[in-house]
Amino acid sequence: MQKNANRFVRTVVLVAVILAVGVGCDASGTQFTFGVTGQAIENQADLGRALPEAASITYRGVVTMFVPPVDAVVTFVEGENLIGNHISRIDDVTGSGGTFPFIESELKTTTSAEAWARIRVDFYTSRTYTGPGTGTRFTLTNLSAHFYDIDNAQSVEVIGATTYTLADNTHLTPSASGTGAIKFTSPNSETTESARTSYTVGRVTATYASTSSIE
Repeated sequence: MQKNANRFVRTVVLVAVILAVGVGCDASGTQFTFGVTGQAIENQADLGRALPEAASITYRGVVTMFVPPVDAVVTFVEGENLIGNHISRIDDVTGSGGTFPFIESELKTTTSAEAWARIRVDFYTSRTYTGPGTGTRFTLTNLSAHFYDIDNAQSVEVIGATTYTLADNTHLTPSASGTGAIKFTSPNSETTESARTSYTVGRVTATYASTSSIE
């Protein structure tokens, strides 16, 4: 997935990705969890830090109904016009304690040019991933990823989704953006937190028939 912050100075961009999955043995509706009490998070100290390209956070046991469970590796692949060419936060909420069915990434820029970050979530059989080039991929079917808080001329590009759904009250405009990518753009100066709207206006639900990653 690629999150863009258009024409803003010192903009903080938050992306909440909530994952629900149906896999094989009728697991439809199973929700991913991040930051569960006792959940192992590799590189946990990096949750509150600005990180360079290729940095990642590994969440152990985001789905535990399988034996072994499923891990998720969230990677900041690349970006442009970010402060220090770093992503401000790969996940801004998990490290604060509690249980979350989502990750929330934060971007900061000090330029009026478009700033963006490309983020990928890869799924592995638990404890098999120990670094780049390792791990046993875990293929999920009927995976739905929900992208929230797309507002103020921001956009999200989703790659490889089978279908997508927008809310009836959406303010997002979809458009083709490269091979297999769809870009969802919000109007300028409209927020999902304004009194006349709800969070659904800035939400996209992308569905993947079969995948071991989302991007």
